[in-house]
Amino acid sequence: MAKINFFALGGVQENGKNLYVVEINDRLYILDCGLKYPTSELYGVDVIVNDITYLEENASRIEGIFLSHAHDDHIGGVSHIIKKHDIKVYGSRFTLAVLREKLAEDEVTPKEDLLVTITSRGSLSFDNDRVVIRFFEVSHNIPECYGIAIKTEDGYLIYTSNYNFDQNSKIDYAHMFRSLAVFAKEGVLALFTESLGANN
Repeated sequence: MAKINFFALGGVQENGKNLYVVEINDRLYILDCGLKYPTSELYGVDVIVNDITYLEENASRIEGIFLSHAHDDHIGGVSHIIKKHDIKVYGSRFTLAVLREKLAEDEVTPKEDLLVTITSRGSLSFDNDRVVIRFFEVSHNIPECYGIAIKTEDGYLIYTSNYNFDQNSKIDYAHMFRSLAVFAKEGVLALFTESLGANN
């Protein structure tokens, strides 16, 4: 049985700063790392970022940053972590292309091998294959938007990020229902779902 903790450093009950951490057997897996744009009363403030002190203090335990899609509220804070630490960042080709532009704006130049392109057809293994991470396509208003499935010895942890169920979406925006069915059959331990816009 794995020792699993899940907590948020941002993104809960707010629109922006999405940053979630899954701790499995003392290793940390970061799901998204965004920022938030200030409201009009915060004069002189350009962006709001998360307090990442915990991540900086435990950088040696971080396996990677796993990005769901290329919106600022999910990737805008990456530079604040990787400018001090060599941490791998995993994302789709499109997401990493947008991230590179953001990093250039922040004058952060990571080693090229730290930016790892993933697809929904592959998987990543960690902790001597005790943790396997897979990505699955979800419908959203940006290309190559992925949910993240973390397989542990106790079942899947499913992180959906932003999504909707659009049966008529084009292939680049399609939801991968088949993957969800596979995960369900293999066993889901927990579902971490996005709630922004749920009332709509």
